[in-house]
Amino acid sequence: TRGNTGKHGVPLLGFADWNDTVNLPTGAESIFNANLYSKALNELIELLEFRGDQKTADKYKTYFKDNQKAVNDAMWDGDWYVRYFDDKGEPLGSKKNEYGSIFTNAQSWTVMSGIATGDKAQKALDSVYDKLNTKHGIKLSYPGYNGYEDRLGGVSTYPPGAKENGGIFLHSNPWVMIAETMVGNGNRAFE
Repeated sequence: TRGNTGKHGVPLLGFADWNDTVNLPTGAESIFNANLYSKALNELIELLEFRGDQKTADKYKTYFKDNQKAVNDAMWDGDWYVRYFDDKGEPLGSKKNEYGSIFTNAQSWTVMSGIATGDKAQKALDSVYDKLNTKHGIKLSYPGYNGYEDRLGGVSTYPPGAKENGGIFLHSNPWVMIAETMVGNGNRAFE
């Protein structure tokens, strides 16, 4: 992972991740990329153990634990996970942010990837339920950015609540359902 992580040891964003409208300058870090990395590692570990390659599996377990520690140390915001760090190391998706203070995918995917466990997993999903859930589905983020900000890129070109700026996306809702099920919140997943 050397050279592919930022100031906090979290994988770099690149130009964009799942939310391809958040275009932060080089050096930004992405919890979504950290989650994809951890999910892939866990699947590879399972395959390697099935094949009897414990040496490589153990190496990948170390990569997972290093990534998990970096995310939990740097990106846990008290009740949910930060979505990004910009190139200056400032958080997006944090209680510190007036707009875009919480992002759904940062919460569901930390559970699905195995990074979030126990109280952190439950608190992150409680925050989604309390802050992002509507009768029409779960919003991607809240509150929406209100006006174009060059430092954020395309996400701020949409009005608050539209598209990637706090809109409701069908395919991110099942990720919350999966995460809720994983932590034992079956009724909430069904809801």
